[in-house]
Parts: sequence; C-alpha cells; structure tokens
Amino acid sequence: MWEKTGGVYSQHRAGRAADIKCKLATEKEMFEVINREWLTFKEAGLTRMEDVKVTVGWLHVDCAPEIAKDQPFLIVRPAK
Repeated sequence: MWEKTGGVYSQHRAGRAADIKCKLATEKEMFEVINREWLTFKEAGLTRMEDVKVTVGWLHVDCAPEIAKDQPFLIVRPAK
C-alpha cells in the first residue's frame, strides 16, 4: 500500500524511509555517525541518506534497493 507522503518516487510512500530529528544531536552529527559506522547501519538495512546541506532540520534515511552492497551509503541531493 502506498502512502501519499512525499514525492512520486519517495521511499516514504513505500514505508521504507524516515526523517529523523533528535534533541541530543544535530542532523549533521547524526549524518557523520552513520557515515562513520556505515557498515553497521547497512547491515541493519539502511542504504541512503539525503545530504544535510539540502534537507536542513532533519536527517532523511531510507531502505531503498541497494546499488552496491560493499559501498558506503548513497548520498542523495534532492532538487529544491
């Protein structure tokens, strides 16, 4: 079942995405932790993040189908 949240190709619509806000860390700090520990997060199923320079105020992560299993996350820079 597809949700109406997000754009036409949004992983939110398929239930495979989250926009994260945290009181204890900025989106940049969360981004850096996930990048530093990328293999652990990929093993948990995360495959992509949006660039925090573009999506200010939250960190978008999702579980879209992977392009390369042995590489760090795909960093997405959505158009404004």
